[in-house]
Amino acid sequence: MSSDLSLYWRLAGRVFAPYVASLPDGLGRTDADGWISMTGEPIGSLNMAFVEDGPGAGPYLARIADLVEATRLPMVVLMSPALAARISSVAVSLGFRASSELPIMAAHRTTRVAPRMETDRYRVTRVERDDERMSALRVQAETFRMPLASLERIYPSAFVRASGFDLFLATRDGESFSTVVTTTISGVTGLWSMATPPARQRQGAGRAAFEAAIAYHESRGIDRFFLGASPAGEPLYAKSGFVTVATTVVWEVDPVV
Repeated sequence: MSSDLSLYWRLAGRVFAPYVASLPDGLGRTDADGWISMTGEPIGSLNMAFVEDGPGAGPYLARIADLVEATRLPMVVLMSPALAARISSVAVSLGFRASSELPIMAAHRTTRVAPRMETDRYRVTRVERDDERMSALRVQAETFRMPLASLERIYPSAFVRASGFDLFLATRDGESFSTVVTTTISGVTGLWSMATPPARQRQGAGRAAFEAAIAYHESRGIDRFFLGASPAGEPLYAKSGFVTVATTVVWEVDPVV
Protein backbone atom coordinates (compact mmCIF):
# COMPACT_ATOMS: atom_id res chain seq x y z
CA MET A 1 0.00 0.00 0.00
CA SER A 2 2.87 2.40 0.68
CA SER A 3 4.09 1.75 -2.87
CA ASP A 4 0.63 2.71 -4.21
CA LEU A 5 0.74 5.89 -2.16
CA SER A 6 4.17 6.85 -3.45
CA LEU A 7 3.23 6.04 -7.05
CA TYR A 8 0.09 8.15 -7.13
CA TRP A 9 1.51 11.14 -5.28
CA ARG A 10 4.65 10.98 -7.43
CA LEU A 11 2.50 11.13 -10.57
CA ALA A 12 0.62 14.10 -9.13
CA GLY A 13 3.86 15.90 -8.37
CA ARG A 14 5.16 15.41 -11.89
CA VAL A 15 2.19 17.46 -13.16
CA PHE A 16 1.67 19.95 -10.34
CA ALA A 17 5.27 20.97 -9.63
CA PRO A 18 6.25 22.11 -13.14
CA TYR A 19 2.92 23.86 -13.65
CA VAL A 20 3.16 25.79 -10.38
CA ALA A 21 6.78 26.66 -11.16
CA SER A 22 5.50 28.44 -14.28
CA LEU A 23 3.27 30.80 -12.25
CA PRO A 24 4.62 34.31 -11.56
CA ASP A 25 4.97 33.73 -7.79
CA GLY A 26 5.05 29.93 -7.91
CA LEU A 27 7.68 27.49 -6.72
CA GLY A 28 7.59 23.86 -7.81
CA ARG A 29 10.23 21.14 -7.78
CA THR A 30 10.60 17.37 -7.54
CA ASP A 31 13.52 15.29 -6.31
CA ALA A 32 14.27 11.90 -4.79
CA ASP A 33 12.82 12.85 -1.41
CA GLY A 34 9.48 14.20 -2.63
CA TRP A 35 8.02 17.26 -4.29
CA ILE A 36 6.98 20.81 -3.43
CA SER A 37 4.27 22.91 -5.05
CA MET A 38 3.81 26.46 -3.71
CA THR A 39 1.43 28.75 -5.56
CA GLY A 40 2.33 31.94 -3.72
CA GLU A 41 -1.17 32.25 -2.25
CA PRO A 42 -1.55 32.54 1.57
CA ILE A 43 -3.87 29.51 1.74
CA GLY A 44 -2.43 26.29 3.13
CA SER A 45 -4.34 23.91 0.86
CA LEU A 46 -2.95 25.73 -2.21
CA ASN A 47 0.64 25.04 -1.11
CA MET A 48 1.51 21.35 -0.91
CA ALA A 49 4.40 18.97 -0.51
CA PHE A 50 4.82 15.20 -0.52
CA VAL A 51 7.58 13.49 1.46
CA GLU A 52 8.88 10.10 0.38
CA ASP A 53 9.40 7.41 3.03
CA GLY A 54 13.19 7.19 2.97
CA PRO A 55 16.38 8.23 4.75
CA GLY A 56 16.12 11.79 3.44
CA ALA A 57 12.66 12.44 4.94
CA GLY A 58 13.90 14.30 8.02
CA PRO A 59 16.13 16.76 6.15
CA TYR A 60 13.38 17.23 3.56
CA LEU A 61 10.92 18.21 6.29
CA ALA A 62 13.47 20.70 7.59
CA ARG A 63 13.80 22.17 4.07
CA ILE A 64 10.02 22.53 3.89
CA ALA A 65 9.94 24.26 7.28
CA ASP A 66 12.66 26.67 6.12
CA LEU A 67 10.70 27.36 2.93
CA VAL A 68 7.54 28.13 4.89
CA GLU A 69 9.47 30.65 6.97
CA ALA A 70 11.20 32.18 3.94
CA THR A 71 7.97 32.64 1.98
CA ARG A 72 5.73 33.31 5.00
CA LEU A 73 3.17 30.97 3.48
CA PRO A 74 1.28 28.09 5.15
CA MET A 75 1.57 24.62 3.68
CA VAL A 76 -0.01 21.16 3.68
CA VAL A 77 2.46 18.26 3.80
CA LEU A 78 1.57 14.68 2.82
CA MET A 79 3.24 11.40 3.79
CA SER A 80 2.56 7.73 4.48
CA PRO A 81 1.28 6.59 7.89
CA ALA A 82 4.48 4.60 8.46
CA LEU A 83 6.65 7.65 7.84
CA ALA A 84 4.38 9.85 9.97
CA ALA A 85 4.71 7.45 12.90
CA ARG A 86 8.49 7.25 12.56
CA ILE A 87 9.15 10.94 12.07
CA SER A 88 6.43 12.43 14.28
CA SER A 89 8.79 13.89 16.89
CA VAL A 90 10.91 15.54 14.19
CA ALA A 91 7.84 16.99 12.50
CA VAL A 92 6.45 18.39 15.75
CA SER A 93 9.80 19.95 16.64
CA LEU A 94 9.76 21.74 13.28
CA GLY A 95 6.30 23.17 13.92
CA PHE A 96 4.22 20.67 11.92
CA ARG A 97 0.87 19.57 13.32
CA ALA A 98 -1.02 16.43 12.32
CA SER A 99 -4.29 17.40 10.65
CA SER A 100 -6.16 14.46 9.13
CA GLU A 101 -5.96 11.33 7.03
CA LEU A 102 -6.82 11.27 3.34
CA PRO A 103 -7.76 7.95 1.69
CA ILE A 104 -6.33 7.37 -1.79
CA MET A 105 -8.83 5.55 -3.99
CA ALA A 106 -8.12 4.00 -7.38
CA ALA A 107 -10.02 2.31 -10.20
CA HIS A 108 -9.13 0.39 -13.35
CA ARG A 109 -11.20 0.46 -16.50
CA THR A 110 -11.44 -3.34 -16.66
CA THR A 111 -12.99 -3.60 -13.19
CA ARG A 112 -14.89 -0.32 -12.91
CA VAL A 113 -18.64 -0.37 -13.53
CA ALA A 114 -19.92 3.12 -14.25
CA PRO A 115 -23.40 3.79 -12.82
CA ARG A 116 -26.29 4.54 -15.12
CA MET A 117 -26.56 8.28 -15.63
CA GLU A 118 -29.42 10.60 -16.51
CA THR A 119 -27.39 12.12 -19.32
CA ASP A 120 -30.04 14.69 -20.24
CA ARG A 121 -29.96 16.45 -16.87
CA TYR A 122 -26.55 18.13 -17.24
CA ARG A 123 -24.26 19.28 -19.98
CA VAL A 124 -20.63 18.53 -19.09
CA THR A 125 -18.01 20.44 -21.04
CA ARG A 126 -14.26 20.08 -21.19
CA VAL A 127 -13.40 23.71 -20.61
CA GLU A 128 -11.68 25.56 -23.44
CA ARG A 129 -13.26 29.03 -23.39
CA ASP A 130 -12.35 31.71 -20.88
CA ASP A 131 -15.94 32.31 -19.78
CA GLU A 132 -16.26 28.59 -18.98
CA ARG A 133 -13.00 28.75 -16.99
CA MET A 134 -14.33 31.64 -14.93
CA SER A 135 -17.61 29.81 -14.31
CA ALA A 136 -15.67 26.79 -13.07
CA LEU A 137 -13.51 28.96 -10.79
CA ARG A 138 -16.61 30.58 -9.30
CA VAL A 139 -17.95 27.11 -8.49
CA GLN A 140 -14.66 26.24 -6.77
CA ALA A 141 -14.52 29.53 -4.88
CA GLU A 142 -18.04 29.05 -3.53
CA THR A 143 -17.54 25.38 -2.67
CA PHE A 144 -14.15 25.70 -0.97
CA ARG A 145 -14.76 29.21 0.42
CA MET A 146 -11.67 30.60 -1.26
CA PRO A 147 -11.11 34.08 -2.73
CA LEU A 148 -11.90 34.03 -6.43
CA ALA A 149 -8.88 36.27 -7.06
CA SER A 150 -6.56 33.58 -5.65
CA LEU A 151 -8.01 30.94 -7.95
CA GLU A 152 -7.75 33.31 -10.93
CA ARG A 153 -4.04 33.77 -10.26
CA ILE A 154 -3.45 30.02 -9.96
CA TYR A 155 -5.62 29.11 -12.94
CA PRO A 156 -5.15 31.95 -15.47
CA SER A 157 -6.50 31.77 -19.01
CA ALA A 158 -3.47 29.73 -20.10
CA PHE A 159 -4.46 26.96 -17.67
CA VAL A 160 -6.92 25.42 -20.13
CA ARG A 161 -3.95 24.68 -22.40
CA ALA A 162 -1.56 23.54 -19.67
CA SER A 163 0.14 20.19 -20.30
CA GLY A 164 -1.39 17.31 -18.36
CA PHE A 165 -4.43 19.24 -17.09
CA ASP A 166 -8.10 19.19 -18.08
CA LEU A 167 -10.99 21.08 -16.52
CA PHE A 168 -14.63 19.96 -16.72
CA LEU A 169 -17.81 21.93 -15.95
CA ALA A 170 -21.35 20.60 -15.47
CA THR A 171 -24.16 23.03 -16.28
CA ARG A 172 -27.95 22.92 -16.41
CA ASP A 173 -30.15 25.54 -18.06
CA GLY A 174 -27.11 27.78 -18.41
CA GLU A 175 -26.24 27.62 -14.68
CA SER A 176 -22.93 26.18 -13.42
CA PHE A 177 -23.34 23.33 -10.96
CA SER A 178 -20.14 21.31 -10.60
CA THR A 179 -16.54 21.13 -11.73
CA VAL A 180 -13.55 18.78 -11.59
CA VAL A 181 -9.88 19.07 -12.56
CA THR A 182 -7.89 16.12 -13.91
CA THR A 183 -4.18 15.46 -14.30
CA THR A 184 -2.89 12.85 -16.73
CA ILE A 185 0.64 11.49 -16.98
CA SER A 186 2.16 8.09 -17.81
CA GLY A 187 -1.25 6.68 -18.70
CA VAL A 188 -2.81 7.47 -15.31
CA THR A 189 -5.43 10.16 -14.59
CA GLY A 190 -5.93 11.81 -11.21
CA LEU A 191 -9.15 13.64 -10.29
CA TRP A 192 -8.93 16.77 -8.14
CA SER A 193 -10.86 19.76 -6.80
CA MET A 194 -14.24 18.15 -7.31
CA ALA A 195 -16.55 21.00 -6.39
CA THR A 196 -20.31 21.51 -6.08
CA PRO A 197 -21.59 24.42 -3.98
CA PRO A 198 -23.63 23.30 -0.95
CA ALA A 199 -26.92 24.63 -2.34
CA ARG A 200 -26.50 22.52 -5.49
CA GLN A 201 -25.36 19.27 -3.96
CA ARG A 202 -27.37 16.03 -3.97
CA GLN A 203 -28.78 16.75 -7.43
CA GLY A 204 -26.45 14.51 -9.45
CA ALA A 205 -24.24 17.29 -10.82
CA GLY A 206 -21.06 16.12 -9.11
CA ARG A 207 -21.50 12.59 -10.37
CA ALA A 208 -22.24 13.86 -13.88
CA ALA A 209 -19.01 15.90 -13.96
CA PHE A 210 -17.04 13.06 -12.40
CA GLU A 211 -18.26 10.39 -14.80
CA ALA A 212 -17.92 12.65 -17.85
CA ALA A 213 -14.30 13.41 -16.96
CA ILE A 214 -13.53 9.69 -16.63
CA ALA A 215 -15.34 8.90 -19.89
CA TYR A 216 -13.33 11.59 -21.69
CA HIS A 217 -10.04 10.03 -20.62
CA GLU A 218 -11.22 6.46 -21.21
CA SER A 219 -12.07 7.44 -24.80
CA ARG A 220 -8.41 8.43 -25.16
CA GLY A 221 -7.06 5.13 -23.88
CA ILE A 222 -6.62 5.87 -20.18
CA ASP A 223 -7.54 2.92 -17.97
CA ARG A 224 -6.17 3.85 -14.52
CA PHE A 225 -7.61 6.54 -12.25
CA PHE A 226 -6.97 7.76 -8.72
CA LEU A 227 -8.10 10.47 -6.31
CA GLY A 228 -7.93 11.68 -2.73
CA ALA A 229 -11.32 11.07 -1.12
CA SER A 230 -13.04 13.44 1.28
CA PRO A 231 -15.52 11.85 3.72
CA ALA A 232 -18.38 13.37 1.73
CA GLY A 233 -17.09 12.13 -1.61
CA GLU A 234 -15.98 8.63 -0.64
CA PRO A 235 -19.43 6.98 -1.07
CA LEU A 236 -19.80 8.52 -4.54
CA TYR A 237 -16.41 7.22 -5.65
CA ALA A 238 -17.07 3.77 -4.23
CA LYS A 239 -20.29 3.55 -6.26
CA SER A 240 -18.22 4.31 -9.35
CA GLY A 241 -15.90 1.38 -8.68
CA PHE A 242 -13.09 3.12 -6.80
CA VAL A 243 -11.47 1.28 -3.90
CA THR A 244 -9.18 2.56 -1.16
CA VAL A 245 -5.59 1.51 -1.84
CA ALA A 246 -3.65 3.62 0.67
CA THR A 247 -3.99 6.34 3.29
CA THR A 248 -2.17 9.66 3.39
CA VAL A 249 -1.35 11.43 6.64
CA VAL A 250 -1.87 15.17 6.26
CA TRP A 251 0.24 17.66 8.24
CA GLU A 252 -0.07 21.43 8.34
CA VAL A 253 2.63 24.01 8.99
CA ASP A 254 2.39 27.79 9.31
CA PRO A 255 5.04 30.50 9.50
CA VAL A 256 6.08 31.36 13.01
CA VAL A 257 4.31 34.53 14.09
